[in-house]
Parts: sequence; C-alpha cells; structure tokens
Amino acid sequence: MGKRAEQTTHHVFKPIDLKRSADFVVDVIAKAIFFGQVLVGEKLPSEQILARQLGTNRSALREALKRMEGDGILETRAGAAGGTFVTGRPPSSYIQMFLPAPAEIHDFVEILISRRALEPQIVELAVNRATASDYARLHEILAPLKELRGKAELSEDEVELLSMAALQFNMALGQTTHIGFLETIMQVLAQQIEPVRREAVLGNPQASIETLFDTLAALEAADLPRIRAILEQRFQYLEEAWEASTGRKLWRDTPQFLQRQIAK
Repeated sequence: MGKRAEQTTHHVFKPIDLKRSADFVVDVIAKAIFFGQVLVGEKLPSEQILARQLGTNRSALREALKRMEGDGILETRAGAAGGTFVTGRPPSSYIQMFLPAPAEIHDFVEILISRRALEPQIVELAVNRATASDYARLHEILAPLKELRGKAELSEDEVELLSMAALQFNMALGQTTHIGFLETIMQVLAQQIEPVRREAVLGNPQASIETLFDTLAALEAADLPRIRAILEQRFQYLEEAWEASTGRKLWRDTPQFLQRQIAK
C-alpha cells in the first residue's frame, strides 16, 4: 500500500446515539469512507480510541469492523505496524445508507430547481479551487465505470455501481471548492436527488456515464462554456426522468439570473 498505508487518519469520529448498535457503527464508518473523510489506505484509530470517539462499546465496534472486513472495506493486520486499514470503498450494496427518506413530489421540484440554481456556481468555484489531489479523487471515483462504457445493457449490480459513482462524484465536486458550507449543500442535493438520478440511469445509462466523464474533462480543461453545457444536459436528464416517473410536467420558467449564466 506504500507510505499512505502507515498513516493513521486524522478524521475524528463523532459519538452516535445508540451506543450498543453495530449497525450504527457500520453506518458512521462507511459514510466517512464514502464521503472521502477517511481515505483508502489509511489506518483507523485503535479500538479503544475509536470506541471512545463513537461513544460505543468495544463489543459493538468489533462486530461492526468484522462485518466491514467481510465486505472488503477494512483489513486487520497483525504486528507492531498493524491495525485496521481501509482497503476499499463501500460496495454498491451499501448505497441505501447514503440516501435520505423518500421525498414528496413538491420536495423533488424544489430540489431540482435548487440544483439548477446552485450547482453551476459551485462547479465554477471548483474549477478555480480544485487541487491535484481533488482531481485524483474524481478520477478514482470514475475509474470503475470505464469497463461499463459502450455496454448495450447494464446488470443490476452495474446500475448500482453507476449510481454509487454518480452520487460520490457529485458530492466530491462540492468538496473541491474547499468551502465547508458548499460541500454540505452539494452533499444534501446529491443525496436528495438520487432517486431521480437512478431513474435517469435506468433510462439511459450510457448518457449518464458519458456526462460524468465529460464533466471531469471539462473541469480539468477549465472550459466554463463546456461545463455549463454539460450541466444543462445533466439537468435535462434528471428533469425528464422525474417527468417520466411521475407523469407530471415541470415548470421551466428559468429565472433571469440563470438565463444570463446559460447565455455566457
């Protein structure tokens, strides 16, 4: 694993409410890895420290770590330089952990409008503030999708993989701004929109895959007109998927300030 494998993560886990629940321990640690707060290759704190950070008991913690090791996320190594290491991201079967409760129809409308209003500005900030490690993270997220490009049909597992990558990619875009509040906004928008995105993925998986790769290429080239065009395309996919799944039409009277942005 190299030098990073010897580095203990600096992330501090917050206490959870149900102290005896291994399920909640899995949820907290998996989310920290999924959101990039804990990186693949990093070492978790010792059991004693981790149990104290989470406010849980050692028995529940060990059960959770064992479960995650079985799922290929963690690995326990013996010896003086041993410990529990992160060896992989949560598999697609974990995706339900990262989704909110189903939203009402009017909530989705507000979410779609909010994303159209906010995401272009956040992505433009990302162009100016993203670091080499940010781009490496985005490439890492999309790497598993390379094998899916051009496939006529995706299996159920491959659809889950695509949904997971799209969710991670959109939240990572917020992280590239290095502004905590904007990271939170993108995380909330990405999570809330996920049920609609899944409909869009099922309707046209290759278009979903290509827009992700196109977005990353435009970001790296700092091509703002191209970024705006790709985002507009992504918004249309989501809105059309919502309309197809609900049988309702979205109001598309674009605010004047957004018209100016699109026209640039």
